[in-house]
Amino acid sequence: MNNSTEALVQLWHMCVKSQGSCPGEVLQWETLQKVMGGLPACEALPGVEEVLQQHFGQSLQYVNFTLFWRGMEAILQSAGVFNNAGLDADVLLIIASLRSFRDAVLQELPGSFGGLSQGGAAKCSVRELRVFYERLRKGAASPVVADYWAQKLDYLPTDPLTPVTADQIAFALLKWLEELLGCGSEEESFLDDEPEQEHPPEVARATLRSLTLPPAPEVPADASAWAWLQPERAEPPEVCSFRERLRRELPAGVDEHALLHFYRAARDALDVDLPGSPCSRVRQRMSQASLRSGVALLERAVLAQVRPAFRQLQRAGSTGRDQNADASEVIIANLVCSQALAAQVLDRRANLAPRAFYTAWLLERARRRWLVNILTSWRSKSPLPKKEQKEQKESPAGQSTRWPETVALEVPTPSPSRRWRARSKTPPGFG
Repeated sequence: MNNSTEALVQLWHMCVKSQGSCPGEVLQWETLQKVMGGLPACEALPGVEEVLQQHFGQSLQYVNFTLFWRGMEAILQSAGVFNNAGLDADVLLIIASLRSFRDAVLQELPGSFGGLSQGGAAKCSVRELRVFYERLRKGAASPVVADYWAQKLDYLPTDPLTPVTADQIAFALLKWLEELLGCGSEEESFLDDEPEQEHPPEVARATLRSLTLPPAPEVPADASAWAWLQPERAEPPEVCSFRERLRRELPAGVDEHALLHFYRAARDALDVDLPGSPCSRVRQRMSQASLRSGVALLERAVLAQVRPAFRQLQRAGSTGRDQNADASEVIIANLVCSQALAAQVLDRRANLAPRAFYTAWLLERARRRWLVNILTSWRSKSPLPKKEQKEQKESPAGQSTRWPETVALEVPTPSPSRRWRARSKTPPGFG
């Protein structure tokens, strides 16, 4: 890891992870003090408290990523160890533009980007964010940077009065850097560490039902059929923008929720770039990193919830069926369980069949070797015809004219009876 920005992102994740169960994606002030105190001493820097007050301020309870990035970068530059190499040229240009966005929001937005004991936190509206984005897009020195901010402008919600907090901006900055650098938090999900919980049969049946789209909620007649896409809590601007684009892509005059409609709308709302775009390579790497992390989280969640449900369904089917259960539900549950068992059997065959064939090949070789030894032993004990005895006497010493096709087979390993007789012989002088 040669780039200092990538190292700071990894340091942020390690510090947040060391805090344990602290709420939010923020860094507590005590944790930051411990981290700075554990770093090697540098003659170019003063004491820990002076460095923290100079680059992060005073009376802070926590620090978000925006303030952490600027402060730690300034500390590295003061020590003369900041390294900005080791990355693609387009990625470095975009990171420099993100650095300008970071400094702009820290200087121009009123409020604090850390937890203050007194005073309010910084916040703004989507209109102000749009002004920042437009300024960076127009002042971009490269078409790659201009396309990057144009994409961010498309992600902003359409409502200009939507509030955005300082912590949301910091979280967005962190995710943008992770996508550009191709790294993540590398945090193992708690789903892998916790044992699988056994659910009762009714929970298993509910898990199966949750695999389909939820039923349409009761909404007024003039409301949209996809009103359930409205967010229930505050979300990042890009998530809100994706919800709005998804609602625009969904058909408006449908009475039922079809999975095909939802899939097509989500595919169109992703806005996949064409290969010929000047920023397609960077965007492709960003999208691949996001898809990999999302698929990994979904896979762990599915494995932790669906497998116990299958086990409970199998137990319920073996002990007896519920008389009050619907016949269609029982058929679907049995079908799903049978498909899961078939997939398990196929997986075992794919893993065990090569080993079984190799073991069978070894056994066949051993069996043939022992058969050859037994045949050799029988042939050596059989009496020779008179003609062959005469030929053997006339032949030179040490040469055998008997059974020419088995000469090579008589030399290798002796038969078990010969080995036993050899072991049972008494050495000369001890009789």
